[in-house]
Amino acid sequence: MNLRRGLFRLLMLRQGEGRIVLFLATLAVLAGFGLSVGRASSDALFFKRYGVDHLPQMYALIALVLIPVSLAYAAFVDRLTSHRMFVHMLLGFGAMVGISWLAMTVKGNTGIALYFISYGVISELLLAHFELYTVGFFDAQQAKRLLPSLLAITRLGAMLGGVFLGVMGSGMATEHAALVWTLCLAAALGLVAWRHRGEPTRCLIKRGHASTPVLMVREGLMFARQSRLMRVTALGMFLVVLLLSLQEYLVGKIFAQHYPSERELASFFGWFSAILNGGVLLIQLFLTGRMIRHLGLKTMNLVYPLTTLLSFGLLTVSASYFAAVLGRVNTAGMLPCFRNTVAGLFFHALPAYMQGRARAMITGLVLPLGLLGAALFLWLEPKGAPLEWVAGGGFVFAIALFWVKLRKNDAYAESLVELVGQSVFTADADKVLQLGSLDRATAFRLAGFMRQAGNSALMNNYADMLETLAQEHAGAAMLDVY
Repeated sequence: MNLRRGLFRLLMLRQGEGRIVLFLATLAVLAGFGLSVGRASSDALFFKRYGVDHLPQMYALIALVLIPVSLAYAAFVDRLTSHRMFVHMLLGFGAMVGISWLAMTVKGNTGIALYFISYGVISELLLAHFELYTVGFFDAQQAKRLLPSLLAITRLGAMLGGVFLGVMGSGMATEHAALVWTLCLAAALGLVAWRHRGEPTRCLIKRGHASTPVLMVREGLMFARQSRLMRVTALGMFLVVLLLSLQEYLVGKIFAQHYPSERELASFFGWFSAILNGGVLLIQLFLTGRMIRHLGLKTMNLVYPLTTLLSFGLLTVSASYFAAVLGRVNTAGMLPCFRNTVAGLFFHALPAYMQGRARAMITGLVLPLGLLGAALFLWLEPKGAPLEWVAGGGFVFAIALFWVKLRKNDAYAESLVELVGQSVFTADADKVLQLGSLDRATAFRLAGFMRQAGNSALMNNYADMLETLAQEHAGAAMLDVY
């Protein structure tokens, strides 16, 4: 009983939430386990059998596949209930991975290429829809309290998947990891179908003005012309995808030369994933939120660009095994631990009605363009060029990413002031406070809205919001107004 009470306290569970959270936690473990096994095994097989030199072609193919898949997802996600959409996705993903396994056992390299592309597509959509599916079980307050813990449980699943591959990788044919992932997807499919048996499949909520995914992307582009934050966010995403792809190429080259077989490489990737995801889980649970509150969102926005600069700098000096390990830590650890968390919060500074269109534009257009940009860069690389040369090009792009993040911080302040200025109730300040506190210049700009307030109640409301968002500068800013 004490153990159960302690677990409820750790996960912030309340009476009547246990069964739903247990169901969702089981799905989270299956998703994390499968993605961990899929990434480690697909990387090991492709690097050793197909060859790292063919990565540019894979990047181009993933981009070309991701565009129609992401547009199809956008077309149906608001028309079907989230559970029905999840069933279709799990069925399709399971078929992709299962066919890849069959092709690997029969066709060899052709199946490996299909498996690698399958992971590239699934990894972009599975957890994104799992988050949407999970939110549907809770009201706003429950989601705020429980969603971070449920998403963190996917890291627990990734740890277990890494341990499984680390233990079994040296004795099991690596291509059979695809069968294990297929079984995980099938188990998740069975759980979701059983949980929602007999429920409606059509979504009762009507779509907004954008009736097609192509129109959503178009509206996102039109909004980017007006929003500086949207423009720098898109440019930053393009550079992040390009740098991730270049780093995967460099790290893959080094690891493929260091490990003689795909089984040894898969086992290494498994243990590496287990240890790294364990660290990410602890940091997400106990450090990330506190660091954002104490350091501010704009400071945390620079963490991943700095680690990327350091990683490419080391690879430029020497393409060594140690530099490759740090590169893998950057892509598989620092990215989900800091960059993805911060990027999600930045989206809340955009108008709510435009957030879905912005995500559609980034997933369906910017992300594929980043993959194509990396492929083009690697195709233009001189044949036989040292890895340090490629890393040097990546270092230049990393400098550009750091500069874009600085510009994003400025654009974020502008967008945040506009968002707060349009707010009516003091409670909105608590929502915006999650995005980070305001600096002195931004606080004075926000105080300017007090001059435009039509009545004393609205002026007091802005004053309360200012005290919530900028405690250090609120007094001076309000004195300037009065």
